[in-house]
Amino acid sequence: TFSEALAVQITGTEEVSLLDAGGCAKLWEAMKVFESRERYKAFLYLAGVKAEYIKNTEAKLETECKERGVQYIAPVRSNGKPEKPKSRRDRWWKMKVGLKTHMELFSKDSSALLEFLATDKDGLGGLTLSVRLAGQLLKSDPKIRSGEDLIERYKNLPSLEKLRETRGQHDTHYFGIARSVLITIEERLRNSNALDLLRVLSVLPSATTPVELFKVLRDENKDKDMKTKTIFDCLNIFEDARNSLERSGLLKAAFDANTTVGTVHQQVQQVVREELLKTEEDKQCLSRLRSALGNGFDFRHGTKGRWSRAEVLEGSVERFLECTRDVRAPIEREFPADCDLSLKYANYLSERKFQYAKASRIYTDLASEVKDDKSLLSSVYSGHGNMLLQKGCLKLAEKLQKESLEMRRALFI
Repeated sequence: TFSEALAVQITGTEEVSLLDAGGCAKLWEAMKVFESRERYKAFLYLAGVKAEYIKNTEAKLETECKERGVQYIAPVRSNGKPEKPKSRRDRWWKMKVGLKTHMELFSKDSSALLEFLATDKDGLGGLTLSVRLAGQLLKSDPKIRSGEDLIERYKNLPSLEKLRETRGQHDTHYFGIARSVLITIEERLRNSNALDLLRVLSVLPSATTPVELFKVLRDENKDKDMKTKTIFDCLNIFEDARNSLERSGLLKAAFDANTTVGTVHQQVQQVVREELLKTEEDKQCLSRLRSALGNGFDFRHGTKGRWSRAEVLEGSVERFLECTRDVRAPIEREFPADCDLSLKYANYLSERKFQYAKASRIYTDLASEVKDDKSLLSSVYSGHGNMLLQKGCLKLAEKLQKESLEMRRALFI
């Protein structure tokens, strides 16, 4: 269940070994990178034209398969009748795939491609994720028809020099993954709902982001501003975006698709945060996320059905707030929206979860951050005072609540 997934504790880590040239070839072979009917559409279309063409093509395929060590699939005839065109096309397609795979991955001419996949210098460094994304791109993009085309596409990435200057010299793994992610986005996700979903997932938990975040509460259906409180206009748009991300290879399908969104590799999240979240469109997408998260912790209209929703969203809020304070590449904090979200989260921790120490740290940090905003500071003092009252710290609670009340009075004078 979702609650059990959140309770899992990581007790150890294991270093992931890098792929050598042979490992890259086997991974792509297992992924069936070259198994695309679109590549052989014209060839297969001619499969039923003339008997002489069929005979010559069959003989040529048989010869090539024997020379390259690829399995030759003989024609299947039933009751002495000629082979059906569809059966012949399927045979030819499988043999063409085998020949293409052998030529690209296991022949003498494949050394440049495998070197690119397995080496650090200007390549992908043998990191499984980078190699897998490159294979997915070659498999799905009809404009990239060979290993040479793929290498050329990587070399022509517009932001290549910038990546090389900032990270490539000392972080070759990031360099390889960043290029794979950026090319995948440019070729398959540009200006799409899937890209919006990827932006959102980059600042949420890697594997436990709940589908609940993308739903609308029933009692809000009459709210005219409903769209401003959700990330997508409806759940169907979210489902389509999720499917697109899965097909691109950037999102691993969830074990329970009704509960969690899926898994995004942490390094993919890092690339999106560091390289993409900079434009006005990115900011608007994150603003919708802030609204959706804050709405899950809004108890002004009662708590019926909302405590359970808040518990589901707890990990997402915590991770989002962590990303706004990440010293390596923080996303831009939006004032006062992020402060308001932090306050709601702190109130939830103290009132519902009784995690006083954690809530106290948030209240303290907030008090320092919003010291010039008397309205917000008053709310922080009020929440902190209520928490201390719950703990039994009456004197401190009375002092904070008194300060909060004086601030509120001053605002109305």
